[in-house]
Amino acid sequence: MGALHSWVQTYRDEGLTPMPLQRGSKVCNIKDWTHRKDFSFPVGSNLAIRCGDDDFLAIDADDPVAVMATRAYLKGLGLPIVGSKTQDGSHYYLRSEVPEGFHSAALKGLAGELRGPHSYVVATPSVIGDWRYTLFGSLDEIPTVEWSDVSPLVDWQVARPTEVERYNPLPNL
Repeated sequence: MGALHSWVQTYRDEGLTPMPLQRGSKVCNIKDWTHRKDFSFPVGSNLAIRCGDDDFLAIDADDPVAVMATRAYLKGLGLPIVGSKTQDGSHYYLRSEVPEGFHSAALKGLAGELRGPHSYVVATPSVIGDWRYTLFGSLDEIPTVEWSDVSPLVDWQVARPTEVERYNPLPNL
Protein backbone atom coordinates (compact mmCIF):
# COMPACT_ATOMS: atom_id res chain seq x y z
CA MET A 1 0.00 0.00 0.00
CA GLY A 2 1.43 3.40 -0.97
CA ALA A 3 1.60 6.47 1.26
CA LEU A 4 -1.53 8.05 -0.26
CA HIS A 5 -3.66 4.95 0.28
CA SER A 6 -2.25 4.51 3.78
CA TRP A 7 -3.42 8.05 4.65
CA VAL A 8 -6.82 7.38 3.07
CA GLN A 9 -7.25 4.35 5.35
CA THR A 10 -5.99 6.27 8.39
CA TYR A 11 -8.59 9.00 7.85
CA ARG A 12 -11.34 6.42 7.29
CA ASP A 13 -10.33 4.59 10.48
CA GLU A 14 -11.02 7.85 12.38
CA GLY A 15 -14.50 8.23 10.86
CA LEU A 16 -13.40 10.94 8.42
CA THR A 17 -14.20 11.12 4.71
CA PRO A 18 -11.06 11.54 2.60
CA MET A 19 -11.50 12.81 -0.96
CA PRO A 20 -9.14 13.00 -3.94
CA LEU A 21 -8.01 16.35 -5.27
CA GLN A 22 -6.18 17.16 -8.47
CA ARG A 23 -2.45 16.51 -8.28
CA GLY A 24 -0.71 19.61 -6.91
CA SER A 25 -4.04 21.38 -6.35
CA LYS A 26 -6.80 22.19 -3.87
CA VAL A 27 -9.51 21.45 -6.45
CA CYS A 28 -11.85 18.45 -6.35
CA ASN A 29 -13.14 17.63 -9.82
CA ILE A 30 -15.84 15.20 -8.70
CA LYS A 31 -19.30 16.62 -9.32
CA ASP A 32 -21.16 14.94 -6.45
CA TRP A 33 -18.38 15.09 -3.84
CA THR A 34 -20.66 16.61 -1.19
CA HIS A 35 -22.78 13.43 -1.01
CA ARG A 36 -20.56 10.68 -2.31
CA LYS A 37 -19.13 8.22 0.21
CA ASP A 38 -16.72 6.15 -1.86
CA PHE A 39 -13.94 7.64 -3.96
CA SER A 40 -11.06 6.27 -5.98
CA PHE A 41 -7.66 7.80 -5.33
CA PRO A 42 -5.38 7.95 -8.37
CA VAL A 43 -1.68 7.74 -7.56
CA GLY A 44 -0.30 11.25 -7.09
CA SER A 45 -3.64 12.77 -6.08
CA ASN A 46 -3.76 15.34 -3.36
CA LEU A 47 -6.05 14.55 -0.47
CA ALA A 48 -8.82 16.45 1.34
CA ILE A 49 -11.03 15.72 4.32
CA ARG A 50 -14.70 16.51 3.81
CA CYS A 51 -16.12 18.65 6.60
CA GLY A 52 -19.52 17.95 8.13
CA ASP A 53 -19.27 14.15 8.11
CA ASP A 54 -19.31 12.68 11.62
CA ASP A 55 -19.48 16.30 12.90
CA PHE A 56 -15.97 17.04 11.56
CA LEU A 57 -15.10 20.77 11.39
CA ALA A 58 -11.87 22.53 10.54
CA ILE A 59 -10.61 25.93 11.57
CA ASP A 60 -8.64 27.22 8.59
CA ALA A 61 -6.21 29.77 10.06
CA ASP A 62 -4.64 31.51 7.07
CA ASP A 63 -1.71 33.43 8.55
CA PRO A 64 0.64 33.43 11.59
CA VAL A 65 -1.59 35.78 13.62
CA ALA A 66 -4.64 33.57 13.06
CA VAL A 67 -2.57 30.48 13.90
CA MET A 68 -1.36 31.94 17.21
CA ALA A 69 -4.84 33.19 18.18
CA THR A 70 -6.56 29.92 17.27
CA ARG A 71 -3.97 27.80 19.06
CA ALA A 72 -4.28 29.99 22.19
CA TYR A 73 -8.09 29.77 22.08
CA LEU A 74 -8.07 25.97 21.78
CA LYS A 75 -5.45 25.61 24.52
CA GLY A 76 -7.55 27.90 26.71
CA LEU A 77 -10.40 25.41 26.34
CA GLY A 78 -7.99 22.64 27.39
CA LEU A 79 -8.27 20.88 24.03
CA PRO A 80 -5.67 18.75 22.28
CA ILE A 81 -4.25 20.49 19.21
CA VAL A 82 -4.76 18.34 16.11
CA GLY A 83 -4.56 19.40 12.49
CA SER A 84 -2.38 20.01 9.50
CA LYS A 85 0.28 22.62 8.79
CA THR A 86 -0.47 24.56 5.62
CA GLN A 87 1.83 26.78 3.61
CA ASP A 88 0.74 30.00 5.33
CA GLY A 89 -1.12 28.76 8.39
CA SER A 90 -2.78 25.69 9.86
CA HIS A 91 -5.97 23.68 9.82
CA TYR A 92 -7.25 22.74 13.29
CA TYR A 93 -9.54 19.72 13.51
CA LEU A 94 -12.62 19.54 15.76
CA ARG A 95 -15.89 17.68 16.03
CA SER A 96 -19.07 19.54 16.87
CA GLU A 97 -22.70 19.52 15.91
CA VAL A 98 -23.51 22.68 13.99
CA PRO A 99 -26.77 24.59 13.61
CA GLU A 100 -28.84 23.59 10.60
CA GLY A 101 -27.80 25.58 7.55
CA PHE A 102 -24.28 26.35 8.78
CA HIS A 103 -21.59 25.69 6.19
CA SER A 104 -18.67 28.00 6.92
CA ALA A 105 -18.02 31.47 8.26
CA ALA A 106 -15.16 33.92 8.56
CA LEU A 107 -13.08 33.94 11.74
CA LYS A 108 -13.73 37.09 13.78
CA GLY A 109 -10.95 39.60 13.15
CA LEU A 110 -8.61 36.94 11.77
CA ALA A 111 -7.60 35.64 8.36
CA GLY A 112 -9.42 32.36 7.91
CA GLU A 113 -12.67 30.55 8.40
CA LEU A 114 -14.47 27.78 10.22
CA ARG A 115 -15.36 25.11 7.68
CA GLY A 116 -18.38 22.88 8.13
CA PRO A 117 -20.73 20.87 5.90
CA HIS A 118 -20.32 21.34 2.13
CA SER A 119 -16.66 22.26 2.44
CA TYR A 120 -13.33 20.49 2.78
CA VAL A 121 -9.74 21.06 3.80
CA VAL A 122 -6.60 19.92 2.04
CA ALA A 123 -4.86 17.33 4.20
CA THR A 124 -1.65 15.39 4.75
CA PRO A 125 0.12 14.14 2.55
CA SER A 126 -0.90 16.70 -0.10
CA VAL A 127 1.69 18.78 -1.91
CA ILE A 128 1.05 22.19 -3.46
CA GLY A 129 4.05 23.82 -5.08
CA ASP A 130 6.98 23.23 -2.76
CA TRP A 131 4.77 22.76 0.32
CA ARG A 132 3.84 19.39 1.85
CA TYR A 133 0.92 19.43 4.28
CA THR A 134 1.98 17.80 7.55
CA LEU A 135 -0.15 16.44 10.36
CA PHE A 136 0.37 17.63 13.93
CA GLY A 137 -1.20 15.91 16.92
CA SER A 138 -2.95 12.57 16.72
CA LEU A 139 -6.12 12.01 14.69
CA ASP A 140 -7.54 9.83 17.46
CA GLU A 141 -7.44 12.92 19.71
CA ILE A 142 -9.61 15.21 17.55
CA PRO A 143 -11.59 16.97 20.27
CA THR A 144 -15.38 17.01 20.41
CA VAL A 145 -16.68 20.38 21.56
CA GLU A 146 -20.00 22.09 22.05
CA TRP A 147 -21.09 24.53 19.33
CA SER A 148 -21.08 27.23 22.02
CA ASP A 149 -17.31 26.69 22.37
CA VAL A 150 -16.73 27.14 18.63
CA SER A 151 -19.28 29.80 17.66
CA PRO A 152 -17.45 32.72 19.37
CA LEU A 153 -14.67 32.28 16.79
CA VAL A 154 -16.82 33.11 13.78
CA ASP A 155 -18.32 36.25 12.35
CA TRP A 156 -21.81 35.30 11.23
CA GLN A 157 -22.10 38.54 9.27
CA VAL A 158 -19.35 37.53 6.83
CA ALA A 159 -20.43 34.24 5.33
CA ARG A 160 -17.96 32.36 3.16
CA PRO A 161 -18.97 30.48 0.03
CA THR A 162 -19.04 26.72 0.29
CA GLU A 163 -16.59 24.74 -1.78
CA VAL A 164 -19.50 23.93 -4.10
CA GLU A 165 -19.93 27.65 -4.77
CA ARG A 166 -16.21 28.41 -4.83
CA TYR A 167 -15.18 25.78 -7.36
CA ASN A 168 -17.13 24.82 -10.40
CA PRO A 169 -16.62 21.05 -10.34
CA LEU A 170 -16.14 19.18 -13.57
CA PRO A 171 -18.23 16.11 -14.40
CA ASN A 172 -17.53 12.97 -12.40
CA LEU A 173 -14.13 11.41 -13.01
